[in-house]
Amino acid sequence: MGLQSNGDVTLEEQVAMFMQCLGQAHNLRTIGEDFQHSLETDAIGAIDGTHIKAYVDQKDEFKERFINRKGEATQNVMAAVDFDENFVGVVAGWEGSAHDNIILRSAVEEGFLRVPHGKYYLVDAGYANTPQFLAPYRRVSYHMASFRDRARARGGYQYDNAEELFNHRHAQLRNVVKRTFGIVKNRFHILNDMLRFDFKTQVKIVAACCTLHNFIKHHNRLRNVSDDNIFEVPQFNQGSQVGGNGDTEDPQNGEDENIDSQAEVNLCESIKNTLWQMRQSA
Repeated sequence: MGLQSNGDVTLEEQVAMFMQCLGQAHNLRTIGEDFQHSLETDAIGAIDGTHIKAYVDQKDEFKERFINRKGEATQNVMAAVDFDENFVGVVAGWEGSAHDNIILRSAVEEGFLRVPHGKYYLVDAGYANTPQFLAPYRRVSYHMASFRDRARARGGYQYDNAEELFNHRHAQLRNVVKRTFGIVKNRFHILNDMLRFDFKTQVKIVAACCTLHNFIKHHNRLRNVSDDNIFEVPQFNQGSQVGGNGDTEDPQNGEDENIDSQAEVNLCESIKNTLWQMRQSA
């Protein structure tokens, strides 16, 4: 009948979601949750960096550049990840001392990362606000750990202002990058203990691991579509969808040098006000 996979949703998933809509009268949000597909039409994912241990030849005249803030030799890897935990783009090979914002700027300028018109990625406070990259409000709590600590102290999530609410929601969504990197590092142990390959090979290994992750995710999706319990509504533990290691780091130096574009400031304000109004009226 002319149906085709569109790159994000396989043909089998399209049919299964259609049948679930007919058979169970589920709305689009419920179906999106069942099949782990985001319904977001503007934010298409999140961007963040991680450090992968690197083997550096001591004869390398640039070896000091690979030493990160923790004194370890690493390569700084930046990734764009969609909300289904797939890698959309990976930029590997930067020295451990490189600033995240410089890596992102270079990726955009050199065409390694392209953002569709009218879309944007979520980024942390170490990046600048631009029409393509939405950062949280600065000088307001935005790490997941700080929100969890306050929730335990207050007996639940409470927000002093709209900016805090916005930053919490922003952090919950942005954490998909850390979760995805965590999955890859747990699956491919070489990323935690790099062998003595030349550096160009180490960079290719990172790219290969991320590619294999996407392949495994795609394969598992196809296998799950054929399961007999396709119409069963899975029970998700909402608390396990957020948090993770590494979400308590302080923003890197240079944060105050970022200049937010007026368009992105207006977008933040619009989302923030909508979230606050919805919470106040709930």
